[in-house]
Amino acid sequence: MYLSTRTSRLRVGARAIVIRSYFAKRWFMLLTVVGIFVAVQFPQQTRQAFGYVEVRHIAAVGLFFMSSSLSIKKLIEAMIRPGPVLLALVISWVAAPLLAYFVGPLLLPAKYVIGLIVVCSVPCTLASAAVWTGMGGGNQAIALMMTVLTNTLVFLGTTGWIIALTGQEIPIDTRGLVVDLLVCVVLPILAAQCLRAISVVAERIDSAKGFIKVVGQVCVLLIIIKSAVRTSEALAEGINGETRGWDVAELVQVAIVCGGVHTALLLSGYLLSRRWFVHADAIAVAISGSQKTLPVAAIVVSENFPQYPLAIVPVLFYHVLQLVIDTYFIDLVTRRIESAREVDDEPITS
Repeated sequence: MYLSTRTSRLRVGARAIVIRSYFAKRWFMLLTVVGIFVAVQFPQQTRQAFGYVEVRHIAAVGLFFMSSSLSIKKLIEAMIRPGPVLLALVISWVAAPLLAYFVGPLLLPAKYVIGLIVVCSVPCTLASAAVWTGMGGGNQAIALMMTVLTNTLVFLGTTGWIIALTGQEIPIDTRGLVVDLLVCVVLPILAAQCLRAISVVAERIDSAKGFIKVVGQVCVLLIIIKSAVRTSEALAEGINGETRGWDVAELVQVAIVCGGVHTALLLSGYLLSRRWFVHADAIAVAISGSQKTLPVAAIVVSENFPQYPLAIVPVLFYHVLQLVIDTYFIDLVTRRIESAREVDDEPITS
């Protein structure tokens, strides 16, 4: 009797340890799923609860913490060896627009095609790409270089592609983009590097990488929730104003196509980079080559294509889905790396 009671207690304890370990490793993914569900089901309440959260500011905070562990040598190396950056540029500003141009008309109703083309032609996200790259242990310097290049040269890449693929000339506020770039990307990096220049602070930062990663994950979670709320509210407004414009089947179709396009760009960047570059560079190329910024795409669609009011749907879907897909991608890649390390650390027995 005593042995059976003790055995049952040990089993319960072992199960508790397994469950605790599972949640410790999966808390971020579980909170992401719950956060998206709550944001979509209760957008007004979620918006009120997170009304103080600004995506730009949260992204800047996340980038500050993530780049605090970034060595200036990485930035210099990204400039001296531009191969990964060039590959990310090709994926972002050659493969993405052409894929949208050829795939869109085949898989989407005409009223959504323009939105897909526009969102695939805009620059890389301002700070999200670097935050996601850092969360996955990738080379943040490459993501930062991609962010700076695509947002600075938006008048060439985005304007040129949209004119070529749609025949519509578009004015873009390049000055505003540069200001946002300075505030959301450059200033956080400079502040973090200035702190890192102090040896005592640098040692503290290096010893607190676990905490820094958690802060970055919390910032990512907040960005995803805010993006889900924005998309849910925009769709609700669109449905009220355009009752005959779409149906649920079309929304599912648009979501599948947008998610498929982003996943194709993400995996192509990762798999190609794995052939030529190290793993950290491959993560950076995959993320920065496939992520697209929402504000520019939303402005271009609303101001230059008013004849396609539903073109905003692919823009919103692509934005939210890229955050969710990249989160799962980073989680999968991180788990594979940890599993490989555990196998390497196992003692060899005869």
